[in-house]
Amino acid sequence: MGAQRNSPLVPGAEAHGRFPVRCRRGGLVISPAKFAMSDCPYPFRTDADSDRKRLIFVMGVQRSGTNALRRSLSLSPSIVAFNEAKEDELYDDWFLRPEPEIRDLLKAVPLPVLLKPISETLERSLSEVMEEFAAYDLHVVWIYRDPVNVYHSTVTRWPHKKDVGTFIEQWNARNLGAAEAMDRYGEQITVVRYRDLVKDYLVFRNLCERLGIRQGENLFSRDSRAGYEHQPEEVQQEILSETASAWTKMESLRAFRPRRRTLADPEPTRAEKLRAKVDDLEAELATLDPTLSALRAENDDLRRRLETLERSGLRKLEVATRRGIRALRGK
Repeated sequence: MGAQRNSPLVPGAEAHGRFPVRCRRGGLVISPAKFAMSDCPYPFRTDADSDRKRLIFVMGVQRSGTNALRRSLSLSPSIVAFNEAKEDELYDDWFLRPEPEIRDLLKAVPLPVLLKPISETLERSLSEVMEEFAAYDLHVVWIYRDPVNVYHSTVTRWPHKKDVGTFIEQWNARNLGAAEAMDRYGEQITVVRYRDLVKDYLVFRNLCERLGIRQGENLFSRDSRAGYEHQPEEVQQEILSETASAWTKMESLRAFRPRRRTLADPEPTRAEKLRAKVDDLEAELATLDPTLSALRAENDDLRRRLETLERSGLRKLEVATRRGIRALRGK
């Protein structure tokens, strides 16, 4: 847990060799070797601004779209993003190091810093995270997703986490913890839903505006129904019934609602138009897939019947030929 870890701080530029940090700004990944302030292609500075340092945390339950959101926001030229890591100057075993240990690194970056410390709420509440970084201008974006799809994605990635009861308990506790934190921190937390980011490009645009950054690129893809297609119906029903209360709470807290595009809406970017086309094609393919599957099955059946008829015909021809040969020999 970030606030309770006692890993020694490795100060100065020489620390980057021991705990390499990978950051992203405007889509460019700065390698660990170039992260030293003298070599970084973007000008880092060590003197802190007079204002509070601005931080953006992307958080939520694992497999809820946190990585897609982090990648989408990191393409904004207005921020510098650091991905989570098992071991570097910011993270220790996937958890944030205590704030005093990472303070110099965070304040050395002249732009707002984006982090994705999603493991924190496995061991402490979101309110405790906010308290630790109270000296910063911190904004948390909390993303949630259909729990059935989250569960399926989780057990696909980590098969040992298939206990449904444990999943439900954690999903409820972590999302409701975010809801409780909003009672105290209000405007510092923005709740978004995975499906909304896919359905309406304006949701991502409005999120960037709320965060006060230039728009990145929405990298979200359509949320498949893999959980409903592959998980047993009893598992689906258990998850939906046991998470219903938390789901309703999160639905009431989400900051943006998808809407139909009108003439007053801003023109979508080229990337947004392409994403919409891809989504439409995927939806069309999904509707055609059952028909294609039926046609393939019918074709396979016809092929098997044809092969059976061919084998039967060959056998009949062979029998007739042998009879003819025997008849000729008898004469």
